Parts: sequence; structure tokens; C-alpha cells
Amino acid sequence: MTKSFSFSLQFNNSHNQQSKDYNFSSGLHVIYGESGSGKSELIYLLADEQQFKSTSFTLNERKNDTDINVILQNPDLQIINNTIENELAFSLECNSNDTKYIRYQLEEAKNKLLFSVDTVRHPVTLSGGEKELLNISTTLLLPNSVILIDDALSFLSDQLKIKVVEQFRSNKQRENVIIWFTSDENDLKYGDTKWKLNTSELLKIKSIQLKE
Repeated sequence: MTKSFSFSLQFNNSHNQQSKDYNFSSGLHVIYGESGSGKSELIYLLADEQQFKSTSFTLNERKNDTDINVILQNPDLQIINNTIENELAFSLECNSNDTKYIRYQLEEAKNKLLFSVDTVRHPVTLSGGEKELLNISTTLLLPNSVILIDDALSFLSDQLKIKVVEQFRSNKQRENVIIWFTSDENDLKYGDTKWKLNTSELLKIKSIQLKE
């Protein structure tokens, strides 16, 4: 079943104060915005419309009846356990209390990590890119339907980004709506749809000219 994530957004800095409707279906959508364009602000607004107050955007309506999970720009903010294995297990425990299921899925998750590591290591010893990969792995273990990524692949090489995108498009994840906000214009090439954001508009891009 194809899922969707819809919302109506007003740009407070635009001369046109009318709301615009947006709909994102299952798949990977990449939104490029320069530093200061409001990427994080929009993500927090979409994830928690009742508590977060934005100066740039007004969210008039949001339509989805499923869980929204955010992968933060700073990877340290989402790591809470003292080993990589415990970090993976925590995500599984949020979804089930079946110990046999958790043990089985934990072994699967350890085998599918996108980097080679001893999973008894403390996450603080990982590089920035490895922490990003760990946060991606733990988020994909949660019962997601909408995943918002706040420039959280910025430490990764193009080769690793390709591996992450392949995981996003795997059979297990393809029903999710994944919206990747990035400050690297070249990341637009990975999107099923491509967008450009600033504080006065969010525009869909049909063709792109990537930088070398």
C-alpha cells in the first residue's frame, strides 16, 4: 500500500501569504537548501506542529496518521547507549517485547550495518560518518512511515551515500516516505523527486545541473 505525507504550508517571508499544498508519496525525496534556508526549522515544524513555533513557516494542515521519525544533523544527539549493539537493540525494543524476535532482528541488523565494526564498542569512539550510519540503521529499525533527514549524511562519501540510498529503496523500506533535507546540491541526483527550499518558497525541480 502506497503511503503519503501531505501538508499545507505558508511562507511568512513571502509576498504571497497563501498556503501551498504539498504531497509526498512513498519513496525518496531530496530537498536542497543552502545554510539558513530553514531546513531544520521546517523539519521540526513538520515533526511536532503543536509545540514548535517557526518564524519562517506556518503549518496550516498536516495529513498523516503514522509515525514520523527524524534523523538529526548532529549524530551525537541521537546516540544514548554505551555500545553499538545496545543502540540497535533499543530501537527493536521500542517496537516489540518478544525477546526471540529482538535477538533475531538484532543479528540481522548487525550483519547489515553499512560499516565494519565491533558492536561492543562505545559509539563515542566512532567517526562522524560512522555515527551517521548508526543513526540511519537504528531509525530504519523503528516502525516508520515518514522519515525526515536533517542533513544527516553530510559526513559520508558518495560511495556510502549510494549504499544508504539503496537501503532506503530496499523492499523493507520502500513503503516509507523519506524526505532528505541537504545542504549539498549534488545530493539532488539521488531523489525520486527533487526540490529547492528557501524561506520564501519550496519548489519542485524538473532538471538539475550538478556541480563538479
